[in-house]
Amino acid sequence: AAVLWITDRRLPLELSLRAQKEQGAERGVRKILLWIVICLCASVALNDLLALPAVRQILAGRGQLGEMYGDNTLFLVLGAVVTGPLAEELLYRGVLYRGLKALTGILPAALLSAGIFGVLHMNPLQGIFAGILGLLFAAACERTGGLWGPVLAHMAVNLLGIIMTRNGWSMYYGSGSNVMAACTAVCTAVCLLLLWKEFKGRKKKCTE
Repeated sequence: AAVLWITDRRLPLELSLRAQKEQGAERGVRKILLWIVICLCASVALNDLLALPAVRQILAGRGQLGEMYGDNTLFLVLGAVVTGPLAEELLYRGVLYRGLKALTGILPAALLSAGIFGVLHMNPLQGIFAGILGLLFAAACERTGGLWGPVLAHMAVNLLGIIMTRNGWSMYYGSGSNVMAACTAVCTAVCLLLLWKEFKGRKKKCTE
């Protein structure tokens, strides 16, 4: 942690985890936790919807995190929860999104960076999942003013995926059970409500 902090102090701001003074951005632990909850809820809902038989018949299987990092739990956690999200957020949100934003503005940059993030997962279902979450990670970057928001949200999403898979709970995704349907409905509602409140609040501040 100390090495990361010292290295981060020496990086250019666009490659840094440090918060930037974006218009409408709000720093702080509570704001980051809010975006972690938003991304986790979106992850659960997307995993269930994309695992439905009708969807899986149209698109190829999404695969599992373990296929990339092997069966070793330590390597899985280090790769999927620590180094993977950190490297991806530095690249896609730190370099790509911020670079595109300077050229095209916020929305086109968010869409383009999320689209590239999804396509490079090289799998239709993973691409849809990653693309939608990529939009949320870009929004988290914008609203928190730095990369800690998307990095920690990305880590939380991957950790949840590992927990669900390792405990066999991912089998409930796409099952169509009443419990899973209710869980997806609640997660979708919470995600949309928090997003509405977040951007409604930003609109009010910008007009004041």
